[in-house]
Amino acid sequence: MLLRQHLRYYTMTAISRLIGLSFCLLFFLTDTSAQIQQGMVKTKGRMVNGKYVAGQGLAGTTVTIKGRPGVLSQNDGSFSFPITSTTYMIQGVQKIGYQLMDPDAIRRVYQYSPNTFYIVMDTPDQQAEDKLAAERKIRRTLQRQLQQREDELEELKAEHKLTQEEYRKALEQLYNDQENNEKLIADMAKEYTAMDYDQMDALNRQISDAILNGELTRADSLLKSKGDINTRISEIRNVQHTELLEEVELAQRQANLAASKAGTQKKLEDLAQDCKNYFDRFKIANQYDSAAYYIELRAELDTTNAEWQKDAAEYYQHQAQYAKAASYYQRALAIQKQLAAISPQEYEPEVATTLDEMGNLYNNYNKYDVSERMYMESLGIWRRLTASNPSAYEHHLATTLSHLAIMYLFIQRYNESEEIIKHSLAIQRRLVLANPNAYEPDLAVCLNYLAVLYARTKRYDEAEAIYKESLEIRRRLVSNDPHKYEPLLAGVFNNLGALYLRTKRYAESENMLNEALTIRRRLVAENPQAYESDLTSTLNNMAVLYKRMERYTEAEAMYQEIVGMTRQLILDYSNVYEPDLASWLMNLAILYKDTQRFTESEAMFKESLEIRRRLASEYPNAYLYSVGTTLSNLGQLYINCQQQAEACRVWYEAMNIFIRIAEDESTDKKEHEHSIGFLKTIDKQFDEIENIPQEYQTVLKKVKQMIKE
Repeated sequence: MLLRQHLRYYTMTAISRLIGLSFCLLFFLTDTSAQIQQGMVKTKGRMVNGKYVAGQGLAGTTVTIKGRPGVLSQNDGSFSFPITSTTYMIQGVQKIGYQLMDPDAIRRVYQYSPNTFYIVMDTPDQQAEDKLAAERKIRRTLQRQLQQREDELEELKAEHKLTQEEYRKALEQLYNDQENNEKLIADMAKEYTAMDYDQMDALNRQISDAILNGELTRADSLLKSKGDINTRISEIRNVQHTELLEEVELAQRQANLAASKAGTQKKLEDLAQDCKNYFDRFKIANQYDSAAYYIELRAELDTTNAEWQKDAAEYYQHQAQYAKAASYYQRALAIQKQLAAISPQEYEPEVATTLDEMGNLYNNYNKYDVSERMYMESLGIWRRLTASNPSAYEHHLATTLSHLAIMYLFIQRYNESEEIIKHSLAIQRRLVLANPNAYEPDLAVCLNYLAVLYARTKRYDEAEAIYKESLEIRRRLVSNDPHKYEPLLAGVFNNLGALYLRTKRYAESENMLNEALTIRRRLVAENPQAYESDLTSTLNNMAVLYKRMERYTEAEAMYQEIVGMTRQLILDYSNVYEPDLASWLMNLAILYKDTQRFTESEAMFKESLEIRRRLASEYPNAYLYSVGTTLSNLGQLYINCQQQAEACRVWYEAMNIFIRIAEDESTDKKEHEHSIGFLKTIDKQFDEIENIPQEYQTVLKKVKQMIKE
């Protein structure tokens, strides 16, 4: 089996190199004289109750091509225009009551083709209806998948084929897999909403329809009816190899070979579509290993296809497999750079986009130096392109500037972050003046990060002004599309409430946080898994607010709600919420301590400590510090209760933890400083205690020495 895999790899590599050679030969044979590009504007073809319904041509649509006056589509939706190069760009498509299924269609560069170029449009209501229907179908499929797997596990447990521990771990893994479902639903609903069934053959229509409707067994059967995919891939590679040799050795057969290659390309694209269908089929079933196999198989089908490499990269990025994602991004980038060397105008925008996406990847990967390098290279291209064509590329420049500014914000390079984000804002404000609907969402996001920066640097008046501007924009966006923009609006309310809390404007803070709570409670009622973490953030802000206002009963109610919600999340989904539970218990314990409810406070501290000890035993680098902070606070409680011996005991343990963290060279700088701060505090508290046990003296001497140094 291993030998067979190696042979498959080397065969695939050789074929892809031959394909690349063929691509270069054909590139230089392309005729660049004036040609007529045929096009059509239409509604999308769709499947209705398993029946194919063709799209309809849209008459009277104005299509504007860069460098040429607009053309009007005929009664059947057709149009045409001459081009004098190998590429063209659509700058605008307008028909009253309709909008593009793919808004980015007017931002891409297209290659001339003898085939008809399709522009797909539909009414906003129809698009919204299609999206809702797709989301409903996918959600039902996932619910059935979950129920079926739960039933299988129950049956295995009943038959004693699983131990209690195996059964628990299997359920935890199953519920962990469900966490990505909302992203999966949104991505697949978007994809299937935009899918034009007119541009598929009958069998592929049936396969896509079966996957969307959760008929996975039927989808398998239809896919298998085409034959074994590996066998078909092997056959197509052999044909490609033969064709290429004939092209190189027998130039006189060029015309016949070209026709054969066209058929081969169609088969290759059909195989790629099958790989994509298998990928979607296994992804929707949460069978991630199988999904990964088919998205990789598709990428390997044509290693000169940058888009297929990027699809694999994006999948692995969503799975948090960053190293693997980076390898596929590197492949795509290498392809695009080779093409850009031949045709800069056509391919440099693709290079810049991929560099920006790689910057985001490495930022998530905490490789900030690599991320910065990617962003800088992307910016260099966007600046050059913008200088020659601002209307086409300025928004790309603003986006990458924002991404770099956000990275600098997170790593506390505030001056650089502010300079860059203001540059981005200046561009976005110009763009909004020309086209508010297209660019206001990006402007609102950029404003929010600038406000965060001002808040972190204690420029509260400036932060407030920016938050309010962002709030005004998001209110407008919500009025047009509540489902899409309400979560973002709630985020601004929450951030503004936190800002007022920090500046002791408690009445205003309460108003803002209540606005956020109203929205987030409604969102949680519709989709708990997606929005409960946002709700707990706002509840915590409310609890802190009430505590500062000495409204302790209300503060307690907030904390109790958070704790109850988090306990339920652990029961329903996974133990991944245990760190959150420990934090909320700690906050509640401190509230009880401050209100002299010492017995209840001790119980909360001990439960939080138990969770954090367990987490630290498995992941010390991540959780040992939180064990130390819990012990430090518990010691202060014992002092308040006049239990000096207990206080000394827990502080002794806390000191050993903070010493260990401070002496570890790999410790984060901020955590190191905080550990030293805790050691100073504990040392000062020990100075006020009489008759300290001898067993603590050695550690106390070490602490004093570390503080002195």
